[in-house]
Amino acid sequence: MGRLEQKIKIKKQKKSIRRKKLLVFLMVFLFFQGIVLVDHEYSSMMGYEREMFIGCKRINSETIKFYFVGKEIDVHDKEVMESIQSTSDSAIQKTRVLIYKLKRKIRLLFTNEDFNPRGTRQI
Repeated sequence: MGRLEQKIKIKKQKKSIRRKKLLVFLMVFLFFQGIVLVDHEYSSMMGYEREMFIGCKRINSETIKFYFVGKEIDVHDKEVMESIQSTSDSAIQKTRVLIYKLKRKIRLLFTNEDFNPRGTRQI
């Protein structure tokens, strides 16, 4: 098998894989789109105020109600933002501590009398 034939074979395989990935994506997308459409129509037919499968609704300026497969949860904007802020502050603090420790180790390494940049010790 020549080089050109190998390249053609590889291109066909990549094209086949791309097609399969696209088809899987389309199938999953259409599946969920169908579920949402049927859920919307069923809810409107039965007189429900909202869909049952998935959705969200803002209650007031501070609260959002999410629902998924009949379960509901209320989320408060301020609590979420405070949680995100505390997480980011914690990550920043941990990064600062790590940088401080690295600087300290590097300083100790370079101030060590036994350290020789060429990798050999004096006798």
